[in-house]
This record gives sequence, C-alpha cells and structure tokens, in this order.
Amino acid sequence: MGTENSLRFSAPICCQFPGQVRQKIHTISLLKHVIHANSTHPMPHVLIIHEVADYPAWKKVFDHAAGIRQEAGERTYQVLKYESDANKIVHFSSWTSHADARAFFESPRLVKIREEAGVKAPDFIYLDELEAGTL
Repeated sequence: MGTENSLRFSAPICCQFPGQVRQKIHTISLLKHVIHANSTHPMPHVLIIHEVADYPAWKKVFDHAAGIRQEAGERTYQVLKYESDANKIVHFSSWTSHADARAFFESPRLVKIREEAGVKAPDFIYLDELEAGTL
C-alpha cells in the first residue's frame, strides 16, 4: 500500500455541489496529505464553500485563527479558490470528530470571527471517508 492517498467522490455526491465546484471537484484529489494510508478508522472531514468580501483580509483572519482551529480539533486543511473568482473559497479540513467540528463552526465565537472576516453564507458539508487510494 502506498503512502499517498487521494480523496474520491462518487457521482451522486459531486452532483450536489454548485456548478463550478462540481467542475473542479477533481482538484480535491490533490489533498493526498489529508488521508493516512494505514488508518483503520475513517477520518472526519469538513468541506466549507463560501464567498468572502476580500480574500487577503479573510486570509489574515483565517491564519490568525490557526491556534483555535487546532485546539478545537482541526488536524489538516487546504484552502482552494474558484478558478474564476479568488473570493470564492473552498476550505477542506480533517478533524478529530464531526462533533468537534460542529461545535467549533457553530460556536458564537466563530460566528463573530466569520463576520469580521467578511464571510458570506458558508455552506458546511460534513464528510466521512469511504475510500482512499493512489493511482
């Protein structure tokens, strides 16, 4: 078994995403470092899709919150942008548990941080790994 893995989505899941994200979902396969080859337990993941008012301003707030994200249970992350719009962001992360992720993302503290960062209508998708592999 290889040491690198990629996340694979089936067609029914892909079809649930908005147009550009559905078209670019293959980019998530670049998240090889998120999945561990020898893991026997599915790693909980969260996919967040949202628009931000200003990416550089959002990124400062995001980076500043790294400590509280780690403390809350975020283990790895990747930030992606839409090809055609740098202010449309996809944040993909692995967590200690979905409960930890929900508690963090739904906390009043994070609601305030999102407002300060200029986040518009985030969509949270909680995922369980079904399969990983390297081709």
